[in-house]
Amino acid sequence: MRRIDSHAHIVVPEVTPRYGSEPWRFEVTRIEGGQMVHNSTMASGPTPREILDIEGVLADMEEMRIDTMALSTSSTPSVPIM
Repeated sequence: MRRIDSHAHIVVPEVTPRYGSEPWRFEVTRIEGGQMVHNSTMASGPTPREILDIEGVLADMEEMRIDTMALSTSSTPSVPIM
């Protein structure tokens, strides 16, 4: 039987300050216990699993024995967390 994570979150690098200076862009800060995701209007976390580095996301999936991750894209640039 395949295991599917139907509630997964990632932050793609293209929405981070590395790609621009707009205030909606998300920073990912590593802290004890996970990562914080924040921008000029919100903060979320800590997330216990990798959320930015795709290789880390795949390693976490392997560790949890998850075969597939269901992701949906955000339709507004003010909330580019997926």
